[in-house]
Amino acid sequence: MAFQPAFCLLLLICVSTATAATQEPEPEFDSSEPSTERVAQPEVDPEAKAAWMAQQKLWASRPLPEDAESLQAYTVQLRNDHLAFYQAWPNSSFGWRALVEAARLEKQLPGAEFQSLKRMLQGLEILQKARQKDPNSFPGISLPLHQLLCARYAADLKQFEQARKLLQPLADQESPAQEVAKRRLAFLQRQELCQVGNPAPSFLVLDQGGKSHSLSEFHGRVLLLEFQSPAALMGAKGFTRENVFRQELLDRGVAVLVLWLEARPANWKASESLTGIPQIEAPFADPKGIAWNFAVGASPSKILIDGDGVIRGRDLRDGELRSLVDTLLAKDAEPESDDSKLEQTNGGNF
Repeated sequence: MAFQPAFCLLLLICVSTATAATQEPEPEFDSSEPSTERVAQPEVDPEAKAAWMAQQKLWASRPLPEDAESLQAYTVQLRNDHLAFYQAWPNSSFGWRALVEAARLEKQLPGAEFQSLKRMLQGLEILQKARQKDPNSFPGISLPLHQLLCARYAADLKQFEQARKLLQPLADQESPAQEVAKRRLAFLQRQELCQVGNPAPSFLVLDQGGKSHSLSEFHGRVLLLEFQSPAALMGAKGFTRENVFRQELLDRGVAVLVLWLEARPANWKASESLTGIPQIEAPFADPKGIAWNFAVGASPSKILIDGDGVIRGRDLRDGELRSLVDTLLAKDAEPESDDSKLEQTNGGNF
């Protein structure tokens, strides 16, 4: 299904804010081992193509719900429709695409992430077995690309060993995907190191005024690293909303650094003058930059670090962030014990 970028972003944001998955029966799904016999039919089936195009028009004609609950139900129905199409056309490349699209939609449903990974891996296995039998099967679909996508998905779900098993063969074999796989393996290592509960990596960055900021500067304070991009803010309203939330954190004594993964918006100076928050360029592409060191792969991404330099939260929604800030500030307000004083004397993560 061809989503417009703005539609995809809206769908992801709205669905991710829902608190519980809609209880709707899932269509029966063939979970048996993929067989090469299933791809014996011609790959480009005119009837399957016509059905796919008709289904695309049907999906595109549906109005997009406005509230989060209805939008989640809409996503569930769309996922089920894609699975039903795959069941009807399992031997067609269009059916395979429907399976992958179902997995992508399922990723947005709370509690369904691991089922979605299972579908992605099943699609990969179908491709692999089909290509072993006939290298020309499923034309127009890149096996290495799908393998890279599965690896990224597994890593996002903290299935690091699964991700490594998918990436290592691509990294060891000379192909156009080799360098990408090597970079993904290096990024995977950063993801493992930057999980909640681990010490935050040290950093030294320059803000828009040329002032340097380092992790040690915030010793004893709760620090929010907010990795942003103009597209993620979705216009002026999003920009203003984030400024209000940042000011709320500042008023509570939380330090905030805004790190732009892409070019900063034209009114970034207005943001700085409104809140006094340092604005820092932190491009994705910099292999030695702060975004890479903290394993940030998308925006927005908010990372909360406690006064001891330990990562306490990642990819938090505002409500989750407020709750965690409450906990950390309450902990900081508690009287220090003799043991904690001794620990600080011996040195912490800073």
